[in-house]
Amino acid sequence: MIFPQQRQDYFGALDWVTQLMAATQPRQLDARTPCENFDVRSMLGHLIGTAHRGVATARGIPTRDIPHVITDVSDSEFASTYTANDEIVWENHRYYALYVVDRPSLLQGLTTGVPVVHLGQRPAVDAVTAAVSAARWFVVYLWCPRGLRSSELSREAPAIPTPGFVPGMPLNRYLTAT
Repeated sequence: MIFPQQRQDYFGALDWVTQLMAATQPRQLDARTPCENFDVRSMLGHLIGTAHRGVATARGIPTRDIPHVITDVSDSEFASTYTANDEIVWENHRYYALYVVDRPSLLQGLTTGVPVVHLGQRPAVDAVTAAVSAARWFVVYLWCPRGLRSSELSREAPAIPTPGFVPGMPLNRYLTAT
């Protein structure tokens, strides 16, 4: 199975579990499950704990302090707590900055227009397209030789008036100043 398919399956599973949690009625929370030590409430807490541990593992964060069963969730917030795990679709630390693409913003952008997402890595493209797999994505690959890019940055001004940019200022000086 290829990585984009795995991510698509993962987000599909998150959606499915979220729907199950949202459909669970308060009167069902104390019911037994096939798992001997879990009633429905603790099973939902276990699914949340497993999701927290999975996200931490993917981010390279130790999981020893993340409980297997999350117990501090109110009965009405299981689904919303669970879905909080899939909000961050892509996270990248580059150029002394943190870049984040989140699923709610993608969904909002898709309902209000056509979002444009600029991503620098192929895995980021795969993550974003898998996170909202029902959308029709148009992916464009842009590339220029490194030498050309460096020379262009030293003499080109932004096409759109930009706060803080002084005409004649090399763009690379502007970018490092903002």
